[in-house]
Amino acid sequence: MEGKILRCRQLCLLLVVNLYLLPLLNAAAPIVPGKDPPLDEPPVRLRSEVANVHPRLLFGPEDLPRLRANFQHPSMKVYREALLGYLNAARSLPQQFTFLTDATDAQRHGLWRIPTLAYHYLMTGDEASLRAVVDYMRLLERLEHWETTRELDSGMGAANIMIGAALAFDWLYDRLDSEFRERFRRKLIEMARRMYYGGHLMRNPGPHYWQQDPQNNHRWHRNAGLLLAVLAAYRGEVDDWILTKAAKEVQFVVNWLPEDGSSHESPTYLVFGGSHLLLAVEASDRCLGTRLVEHPFFKSVGHFWAQTVTPGLDGFFHYGDSAGEPGRGYLYFLYRLASRFKQHDIQALLDALTQKGVEPNNAWFALMWRDPKLAGGRIENLPKKSVFPDLGLVIIREGWNENCAGLMFKCGPLGGMKLNEFRNAHGYRYINVAHDDPDANSFVLYKNGALLAETDRYSYRKFSGNHNTILVNGRGQAAIGRSDISHWNQPATGPTDMTKQVRLTAFKDEGSIVIAEGEAGGAYPPLKAEKDRKASPGLERFRRTIVWVEGNYVLILDDVRARQPTDISWLIQAKRIETVNPEVGRYIIAHENASANLQIVSDAKLDSEIVDSPADNRGKPLGWKQLRVHTRNAKEVRFATVIALWDKDAKISLQRVKSDAWEVVVKLPQGEDRWVWVASTNLEKPYRLEGLLHTGRRVSSGE
Repeated sequence: MEGKILRCRQLCLLLVVNLYLLPLLNAAAPIVPGKDPPLDEPPVRLRSEVANVHPRLLFGPEDLPRLRANFQHPSMKVYREALLGYLNAARSLPQQFTFLTDATDAQRHGLWRIPTLAYHYLMTGDEASLRAVVDYMRLLERLEHWETTRELDSGMGAANIMIGAALAFDWLYDRLDSEFRERFRRKLIEMARRMYYGGHLMRNPGPHYWQQDPQNNHRWHRNAGLLLAVLAAYRGEVDDWILTKAAKEVQFVVNWLPEDGSSHESPTYLVFGGSHLLLAVEASDRCLGTRLVEHPFFKSVGHFWAQTVTPGLDGFFHYGDSAGEPGRGYLYFLYRLASRFKQHDIQALLDALTQKGVEPNNAWFALMWRDPKLAGGRIENLPKKSVFPDLGLVIIREGWNENCAGLMFKCGPLGGMKLNEFRNAHGYRYINVAHDDPDANSFVLYKNGALLAETDRYSYRKFSGNHNTILVNGRGQAAIGRSDISHWNQPATGPTDMTKQVRLTAFKDEGSIVIAEGEAGGAYPPLKAEKDRKASPGLERFRRTIVWVEGNYVLILDDVRARQPTDISWLIQAKRIETVNPEVGRYIIAHENASANLQIVSDAKLDSEIVDSPADNRGKPLGWKQLRVHTRNAKEVRFATVIALWDKDAKISLQRVKSDAWEVVVKLPQGEDRWVWVASTNLEKPYRLEGLLHTGRRVSSGE
């Protein structure tokens, strides 16, 4: 009883703060004006076909028979049962308003529970779900604020509450009492204005991290809440100003999406914001007549995300702040795009992932957006070699089951090319690359069910030492003017074009042989000495070429040139690393179910050590081992590495044949592969690589 009394007192106190004290504080310094200014541009208005119709945001009355049939379709059973199993939890009105300060709890109510109940009612006519949604709406209508953090009514929490509120209003419009409906309509418009004035116009306190660039998924959350609320509640000229601003905001974000469908933050961050991005785009296209979904990003994003999934469909080729496993409910937005662009094979992959264990809280997305008629796809038909130019990302696989080997190579600027184009066009402004890693010219390998050459996950200590790349005097990559170690990564300071620091210089698909090359010398600027850390003179060149010779080996060629003599360390990490013969550079990398022989040679004297890797996930060490191969006091060095990914013995040698040209010989039990590797005359051009394989096959790339 005492606990109930205490909770009641806490609830009453929170209501007093929310209903009385905060409004008084706001009155002292109004953020949102009483009236919007005149528009200085033609107003954006609803299409006449939807102006007086509900539902209208994501579908219309004419779509309900099809959606109800889909809801009952046999192939939707796993999603339908997940939604039904979530109803009891969804019908429980919050007793404590944690969502006012907790963005995750706000998603729980705004993105999960309210739409679940509203969609269930639309599909089945269940009055219990209707009553629960209306109770939610009445609660929200009574609350003065939908978020009480310093981002008052303009944070991610408010955004997700706005999504649920807008969908409920739109979907249940005809079942709402007319007086309450009008009050709630006005509430939606007011919350949209608070979001835009306080958030997008930055009138609420900072740090204003999400307003600085268009690719921040936190911005996508806010845009979805903003536009859906306005479109659901719009009623003529009085709402023209906020609708026009919201529509332009969504158009702005779409204009700066990368055409290859990639995300610089990680595959998991992509899906965390993808649903919100598509909600806004779908609503804009339906209600305003835009054609935003025709941007190439939307056709490409399913393919990109699929490629980040490892063979066996049990993990990711990790980069950035990536974590977790494929199959999370946030990826259901890809069903809508697979349907729109008739991507049968993408839908087959999504089915294989999501039907292992449906996340009930977001099942309403799958029931609304999955097309049961898009059948017949096969995962095996998806491409096995892909390049994503925006990130300088190359992903290669033998196939799609866990017995297939795979490789990811990454050499792109922080934020990717498109976001840097935006930065450069806007005075080299700050962009949010907090979730990017200093991992240019890094790679990971997959074999027999898991990553063999490992990387970090959601790192709280972003450092090139977490990745399979190099260090210079123990120092890693850094944007100009920044440290080489940080919790959240940061862009260069001042008028520095980051695309000049790092870029993919070559990609060539020759079937069973794939050649990729990256230049990352600019990612290693001179760095001053710090406590317990040496200064770094920086690099003039770091050219890495990776050659995938399917069925035999992976070849890695590195040309590193420093500004002055320094120590250069070549890195690779795995769950287990064994020394075979350090005199000739032979080691084994391994995990529980697979291993591969590795040999590294150089044109300089080497020493090596095996240490605990600094790679972490949210501050917790991952427990990898790291091989560090050092050359000391060298101004330039070449490394040649062969990894026998397919369990065949492979030995390697490196010999200079003339100035800036080397011969690399890979000795296999069945013969020798000979490669001639020739440096380019400048950083903009690819190296020339010519191979004569033991089979008699010739391959080449570059100049």
